[in-house]
Amino acid sequence: MKKGRILILILCAVSILGVMSVISYAAGPKKPEMVMKFDVTDKAQITEVTTYFGEWNDQPAVWIAIKVKNVTDQPVQYKTRCTLHDIGVNRGSWVPNPHKPNIKPGKEGKASYPFTYNKLPKKITFVVQDVPNME
Repeated sequence: MKKGRILILILCAVSILGVMSVISYAAGPKKPEMVMKFDVTDKAQITEVTTYFGEWNDQPAVWIAIKVKNVTDQPVQYKTRCTLHDIGVNRGSWVPNPHKPNIKPGKEGKASYPFTYNKLPKKITFVVQDVPNME
């Protein structure tokens, strides 16, 4: 009788493992939902990318924000661009704003880009260029 119970437990365990392996195989590796391409000057580093939904010009929008770190030993200003390939639109921003002091070494600045779009994009390209010091 004990052998029968042990056999049933073993069969149940094997069945459960088999079902779990079939489910995990069926799920398979997921294709990434969002692909990001970066073209960043050697004087900067993108430290964070954030996406969120909101409004822009009273329309639904996806906002994309980046943080850019100055990795040089001099204050720098950056010109940034974000392209949303799903809708073929790009937005640009200065980091920091031209009326503010340049980003000091080791510090970060932020750029936000609004796109009139109601879902997460599938492909984004970020470009960060350093701007020559005009002082």
